[in-house]
Amino acid sequence: MARKASGRPTDTELEILRIIWASGPRSVRQVHEELRQTKDVAYSTVLTQMQFMYKKGMLSRDETYHSHIYKAVKTKLQTERSLVRSLIKHTFGGSARNLVLRALETENISPEELDRIDKLFDD
Repeated sequence: MARKASGRPTDTELEILRIIWASGPRSVRQVHEELRQTKDVAYSTVLTQMQFMYKKGMLSRDETYHSHIYKAVKTKLQTERSLVRSLIKHTFGGSARNLVLRALETENISPEELDRIDKLFDD
């Protein structure tokens, strides 16, 4: 039985989650094939990682078929919000404003994006 989902996914776990979020539930082989398009990774490595993610509660597993089908437990939005909350708390001392300021200083922001940010702050 899977445990409760842990806090922050690792970079490798996020790669796997992105594939599942974009493509829907996937077998290990399907995830491996997609990962191999951008990096050299062994099937056994992907299998081990996805089994570990299942044990951590990040993935659920349908064992109905010969190949287990894995599905993300949390949505992309839920995961992103959790990561941002953690970043704000642990890196920016609880200040969302400081996070936004650092992001604006670091990235080139289009006028449209700035307008959207202004509207968010106004709300």
